[in-house]
Order: sequence, then C-alpha cells, then structure tokens
Amino acid sequence: MLRRPHCVVLALAGLLAGTGALAQNAEPTGRDLAGLRLPAALAEGAIGLSATRATAWREGDGSDAVTRVLLAGDVKVRLGLHEFAAARALVWIAPLPLGDPERGPGVYQVFAYFDRVSTPGADAAVAVNGDRLGVQGVFRTDAPVGLKADVMLSGRPEDAFVREGERELAVVLRRLRSGEVAAQEPIPGSPEGPVRRQETPLRPGQEQPGEPDFDRNAPVPPDAARLLPEPHNEPVFAADGLLTFATGGVHGEAGKDENTVTATGGVTVQYWDRQADRTIQITAERAVVFLDPGPLMDTAQFDVRHVRGLYLEGDVIVDDGHYRIRAPRVYYAVREQRAYIVDAVFSTSFARGTVPLYLRAKSIEQEAKNRWTARGVEMTNTAFFDPLLTLGTGRVTIERQERPESDGGDRTLLDARNMTLRAEGVPFFYFPRFVGDPAAIPIKALGVGNSTRTGGVITSTWDLMGLVGHDPIDGVQLDLMVDGYFKRGAGLGLASAWQTEESSGSFFAYTLPNDTGTDLTSAGSRLGHDGEFRGLALLEHTAQLSDRWSMQVQGAYISDETFVDALFTEQARSRREFENSLYLKRQDDNTVLTAEMSGTFNDFTANQYLLQTPGYTVQRAPEAAYVRIADNVFPAAPGVVTYSSEYRAGRLALNFTDPTASEFGFTTINRSLPAFGIQPNESIADRLRAAGYSEGWVTRLDTRQEIDVHLAAGPVNITPFLVGRLTAWDRDFSGFSPEADERYRTWGAAGIVLATELQHVDNGVESRLLDLHRIRHIIAPNLTLWTAGTNIDRKDLPVYDEGVEGIAEGTAVKIGIDQTWQTQRGGPGRWRSVDVFRLDTDLVLSGDDADPETPIGRWFDDRPELSTLGNYATIDSAWQVSEVVALAAGTVYDFDLSQQARSSVGVLLQHSPEFSTYGELRYINSQDQTYVNFGAQYILTENYDFNGSVTYDTDRGDIQFVSAQLQRSFSNVSMGVAATYNDVTGETSFGFLFQPLGLARGRGFGTQAGGAGRGRMME
Repeated sequence: MLRRPHCVVLALAGLLAGTGALAQNAEPTGRDLAGLRLPAALAEGAIGLSATRATAWREGDGSDAVTRVLLAGDVKVRLGLHEFAAARALVWIAPLPLGDPERGPGVYQVFAYFDRVSTPGADAAVAVNGDRLGVQGVFRTDAPVGLKADVMLSGRPEDAFVREGERELAVVLRRLRSGEVAAQEPIPGSPEGPVRRQETPLRPGQEQPGEPDFDRNAPVPPDAARLLPEPHNEPVFAADGLLTFATGGVHGEAGKDENTVTATGGVTVQYWDRQADRTIQITAERAVVFLDPGPLMDTAQFDVRHVRGLYLEGDVIVDDGHYRIRAPRVYYAVREQRAYIVDAVFSTSFARGTVPLYLRAKSIEQEAKNRWTARGVEMTNTAFFDPLLTLGTGRVTIERQERPESDGGDRTLLDARNMTLRAEGVPFFYFPRFVGDPAAIPIKALGVGNSTRTGGVITSTWDLMGLVGHDPIDGVQLDLMVDGYFKRGAGLGLASAWQTEESSGSFFAYTLPNDTGTDLTSAGSRLGHDGEFRGLALLEHTAQLSDRWSMQVQGAYISDETFVDALFTEQARSRREFENSLYLKRQDDNTVLTAEMSGTFNDFTANQYLLQTPGYTVQRAPEAAYVRIADNVFPAAPGVVTYSSEYRAGRLALNFTDPTASEFGFTTINRSLPAFGIQPNESIADRLRAAGYSEGWVTRLDTRQEIDVHLAAGPVNITPFLVGRLTAWDRDFSGFSPEADERYRTWGAAGIVLATELQHVDNGVESRLLDLHRIRHIIAPNLTLWTAGTNIDRKDLPVYDEGVEGIAEGTAVKIGIDQTWQTQRGGPGRWRSVDVFRLDTDLVLSGDDADPETPIGRWFDDRPELSTLGNYATIDSAWQVSEVVALAAGTVYDFDLSQQARSSVGVLLQHSPEFSTYGELRYINSQDQTYVNFGAQYILTENYDFNGSVTYDTDRGDIQFVSAQLQRSFSNVSMGVAATYNDVTGETSFGFLFQPLGLARGRGFGTQAGGAGRGRMME
C-alpha cells in the first residue's frame, strides 16, 4: 500500500519511456501484448486516463515492458476521438512491435477492459452502455499520455478484475494469432480455472457506477460550415450518361424535328454517369422523353447525347443517395443542364449526413449536378407531415459539396434571403440573409418560463457567428443570449468555448442592464432592485505549454452579493470557488512543481458553502509548491521503503465577507443567527475580526516529509510510516489565540497499517427466491494505529489551508472490516459474477487529546491527519436483491453523543427498461432533520419522457420540494415543459423550452424556468 497526497496528477511518460515490443514467440497470458500488433488502423488523437483511484505498473523490463493501469471510481478514458465512462477499467499501453512500419514516437497501441461502461458524449446511434467491454486501438498523439487520480498507487495489484481483464485480452491475442479459443480455457499465469467477473451494485439515490458525471469541459467539435463559394457548375447529366426506363407501358413517336417516347402506368428512370459511376433514380406515374430526330431504335434505353429533355409528372421522386426531391411535376432540360421543378419538396442532409433538411417550394431549378435554386420556399429540419421549426424565405440557393472524409465529409450550403423563423406557423424572428451551412442556423433554443424567483421570462440562445453570417471558426463556439424578463427588463449574455490541440477554455457573461425586479434569496427573503446594472463575468483557460508545463487561468467578477443566488442558484450551492487565479504546473514522473496567484475583485463570496464556513476566502500572491512522491530509498529493493516530500512557500491573506447578513437575504435574527451566528445588521467580517482573525498578509513556509515501509508477514501486509512537518510564518497569531505566540509549528506523526484478505467459497448455496447460485465470501480486515503531536494546536491557528493549518493531532485507532458476498446469476451459459451484498464497517476511536471539528466523523486512509477524529462507527451496505431491486443503507454513529450523526437508507426499483423508481430516507442529527425522497423516470412512449421527484420533510410534516419534467421528442426537435416548487423559499417555477436537435452546434435538450436555467451554461 503506497500512501499518496489527497490529489495526485501524474503523466505516464516515465513508465512509457522504456516500453517496447515483446518477443512474438511468447504465449499470450494477457499480462502483456505478446509482441503482437492489435488489428486496428492508426488513428490520430490524445490518450487520457482519470479516476478516483489508479494503480500503475509495468510488465517486463526494458524493451519488453508494457505499461498497465488499473482505474477505479469515476473512470474516464479518452482514446482519440472517443471517450468512455466506467466504474473500473484495466488499460494496457505499449508501442508497436519492432519492425512495424508505423512504429515511432508518440504511437501507442492500447487495449482497455471496462466495467459498467458508457459513452456519455457519443451520438445515440453509436453510443455504448454495457456491463463489460473490451476496446482496442492504435493511436498517434503529440501530447504525453496523461493519468489523473486522487489516489495513486504503484505495483501490480492482487485484484480479481485484473485477472479477469487479462483473461479477456489473452483470448483476443490467441484468436489473433491462431484462431478461436475456448471460452473457459485456462490461461497460463492466471489462477485455477476461469476468472469470474465481479460487479458492484449501485447505491440507490447515491450513485450510478458506470455513469459518472459528464465532463462539462468536453471539446466542442469543429463546425464544417464555410461561406458559400463560387459555384462549380458540374453538369446535371454528363455527356456519356445513360438513361434506362422501366415502365408498365411505353409508346414511341418519330417526328421530323423531334422524337418522343411516352411512358405510363408507373415509371422508373435510372440515370448512370459512366465516368463518375454515379446513379440517379427517378420514379413517377408518367414520363415523356424528347429526343433528337432520327430512327427510333430503342424505347427503353437512351444515350444522354441524344436526349433533349425529360418531363415527369405524378408523385415524382428523384433520389441519388445524397438528396431527394419530391414534386408533382419535373422537367429536365438536358441540353441546357437545367431542371425545373414545380410545387416541389426537396430533402438532403447536412452535419455529415446526420440531420435531414427539407424544403417545400413553388419552384426549384437545378442548375448543376449539386446546385439548386428554389423560390417561394419553406424550409425545416423535420418532415413536412408535422413541421415544428420552419424557415420561410423568398429565395434559396442550395449547393452540396462532395469532399473527402479528411476534410469533414460532404456538406450542404445555403444562400437564403428574407428568412422568417416560424414555430407552428407563427413568425418569431427575421433574417435578411443567411449564408453557410444549415447546421449553423442561428436559433439554438427558445424558452418561456415563470418563477417566483425571477418572474416571467422569454429566453433565447443564438449562434452569434451564424447570426451575423460570419464564417465559423473551427473549435470555437459563440452563443448570444437574449432574454426578456417581465419584471426585470432585458437580460443579455455571451457564452463562448474554444478548443485547440494545446488549449481549451470558456467565457460566460450575463447581465441585467436595468434590473427592476425582486430577488428571492435562498434564505427565503425578498430584496428589491431599482434600475440597477447587475451581472457577472467568468473566464477559464487551460493551456499545455509543453510536454511538462501547463497553465490554468480563471477570472470572475460578480456585481453584488445576491446576483448568483437569485439567478444561478445551483452554482451558488455547488460551483467551485469564484476567483481570479493563475496556476502553473510542471509534472514529470513522480514530481510536481506548481505556482499559483489568486484573489478576488469582490469583498464577498457567492459560494454558499464558503459563506457559511469559514466565511472568507484566501488570496495568494504568489505560492509555490514542490512535491515528490514515493522515491525508492533502496533502488535494489524497489517499493520496500519509499520517501515522499513536499515543500511550499507563499504570501497569503484572508479576504473577509463585508456585506451584512441582511444584504445576503438573512433579514431576521431567526435566519442570520443559525446561519452565521450574527445579527442581521452585522457582517461575517465583523465576527471574524472580533475572533482575532486578520486580513493582513503573511508569508508562510511549509514542508512535509514521509517515509513508508512496505512489509508482509504471510498474508498480512504491514506498512509502518513516519511523517514530519515544519511550518513557519513571518508573524505569530497571538491576537487570534494566546497559545499561538510562536512563529513556527512542528508537527509529527507515526502510524502503522495492517491489512489482509480472506476468502471462503460455498458451492452448496442455492436459492431461487434470493437468486443465489454459489457464494464467495471475501473478508478484508484492516487496522490503522496513528498518533500525532504538535507545539501549536490547530484550534489556535487561523486556517489558510485545511491541509496545512487544519491538520489534526492526537491519537486514533481505526478498525475496519470490508465484506463482500458474491454469487452467480444469469443461468446456464450466461453465468456472471455479482456482488450480491456488501458490508463495510469502520470503528474509529480517538484519545482525549483529539479535537473533533465537525459533527459527522470521516476517516481518510491515505492521510489520517485530514480525518475528522472522534469516537464513532460507520456502516455502509448494499444489497443487489435481484436484477430489479437494489437496497442500500449507511449510518455514522457517534459514541460521544450516543446517537446517530447521519443515517440513510434507499431502494431502487427497475420495473422495466423504460420505468424506474427510487426512494430514500436521510437523517442528519446536527440539523435535526429527516427527509424522504421519491423519484421516477419513465419513458412513456418512443417520443415522451417523464422525470419527477418529491422531497418530504418528516419533522415539518409537509412536502419540501417537488419537480416534474415532460419531454416530447420529434425527429430533430425537442419540446419540454418543467415545473418546480420549493416550500423552504416559497419558490414556484414553470418553464417551456423548444430546441432543434442534431445541429453541429446545438446543445442537448433542457427545460428552463426563468434566468436560473442559464446556470447550466456557466459550467
């Protein structure tokens, strides 16, 4: 067990530097790639891995080494253009074999084995969502292969999932080398018999393994749109083309000046361009062919050189695989290379063929093979039997460009004038002209909402570059928000995102230029405004400066203390700190060097969790840190004794919250005293100054040294460790506490961790009622003894960082037993392993010298000094009763109070693939509150989805919160309605949103109620 800092970010360059191909005569065991080239074409794109916990190691030495990584918890893996999210993943990374012509720097072959995997960012047509999935590929990347993890371990783990993944890879490699392998054939190097799959059931109402949070900073796909170029007038009918007729009846008539052939009874005309091998098929009820005079030898097949014109009528359909025209009458003037289509319907596709485009026109004239001009047009991206988004225009020129996939594939370009947007026939916006790709049609979302928090509002989101007719920029998204509040006046916003190979970022700004409305704060009070200018601006930018150096920039400005709380409620509750910062990082192997400057323009914080505690933010001008992780003390015995060290130096200051409690909406003593411990007319800054806190700048030096010894006594792993810390400031804190009259603090800790694993298999267990077939019981006991001492207690120091001034001291013992009961489900031929029941129990006992900080205990194995000490026990359990029912429960029991500190129990019912419900009971002792939550997700039909939830407060005896959303999906448009009610704040909201889907720049569907719905764009 290697103990690591709480947040670790490493690059795999060091591990990959020595990897190479294995000898091809090695028998595939799944530990490596056996010297084989995976059967995948070389693709361009980055390789990135992230998870809560990661273990990295190498198989083999020197040129025979392959890098292995085991990821667990909130796993995200990016392979080129594809991103996977999973509960766990096992990854092999290696260069191509020696002698492969594509072998070179930055070229890796990758095999990944996923547990409960999904592709959250993929198109629904190619999305993946499943139990187990193996993925292989070969990638060329200019960037280093990246690995991000909260906890980083090294050394090959003894994990059944690792053996399972190795077996899967071994089967793949054996098939690649010599054909099929029996599904249950033992693999050399693996335990006896086949390795069974392990699965961890989800905790209802708490987590969904395999479906982690989406990456809100995912790259924006470049738009292929360009301004309409000069037309390339390729002919409609090539000179060497051939027309072939199939019909129920045909009549030919030779004339002096012109021959005609009339076909009736249903006609199919096929045109074949011999040189381009291009085919057009036309069907109609009747057709007439006008030919050059002369002998009429054939009435079923004609050379285009002899055809003057072609007239068709009666449900005419023209289709060449790219475009489709339907009209009552069509005339092709073959010699003039023109097609005249009257009362026509035209359809093609754009955005790489995924979104159809339909036009209804009084006349369409085909000027070239891929160019048309239409007049009297109505245009939509849904079929005409039920149009939802229609663009009315006087004249449209349509051109389809055929391009190779390397240039983005085929695209359709429009030049439309006098356009009017209509919804269900009602005009709501006018464009004098639009030029470009239909995927860039500016309207992106239209919403109507009404909320007691924001009042009534009409919201709209527009593609700004498409709105002004500007050529889109690859990798750049620019949205304009134009809103109209019934009480607040106009709302204007700008949201931008950009992505290049080396950098990415976003900018969000939103303002109410003349706010005359009333804020409903989270405290439940109402604060009026009298024509004030209010708003916020947020900036984020990340750049990869080199292989080792990266930079992050953040900026934030907020006009007043309640703007975010009133209009962006969710961000006030959970968004990371609003701050201005510059962060530089250099990472190389097991070292990280960082430098940071941060501060704020405001004398308050909009983050509610920071407002409540500690009531201030920290400014850094600047602070630098250097971290080394797990250096081997004895190179001859790697991994036995490791040494980790940290150094930091910086200039710090506290930034207090100066506005009074009433200015935040806590206008009564019943609101301000429980929240902040102050009167409504007092500020948090006043309270902090009275407690001895200072806003003056302080210089701080800090270092932490740790040594770990990794031993084993039979099946028991023993890890003793020593930690020392020295922190110095350029002034003391005697004004804060008389005990802190020294300018330095020494802190030391010692401990030992003992851990093992026991297993028992009972093949005699069989129960149809409980769906049990055999049982494997895994017991993993562990014990941690820890003690720490210091010359200055943490309660005597103002906390600039929880991980420095806030570390604990005292003596503590943690005894834990993690138990898992596994069974097999599925039936003969479909057996799979399932964690049917899991029970994790921990007991934490602390000495009298320990100082608990929070009422709910929590223990951190990697750094006990960050734990909440006390005397408590934690129990977490999950029972996968069946494929339909899952139960979970957990509690923290405080022995000092002789009662529960927190408890929860939940159930998830998967009634069908389309219908699921959940329920949860949660109790928090410190707030003396008990809540019951219910929710349901129901796909009513193919086009209708419903989501709803209810929160019931058992202490107050009434419903606290209700939300419901109904979505109606059409072929390329979504319409939704949502309603919420919050009894705590007295807020009621109702929203409606209309949004085109499938456009290259479109966002996903979402309903919106008032300005608060804009909060989603801030992420």
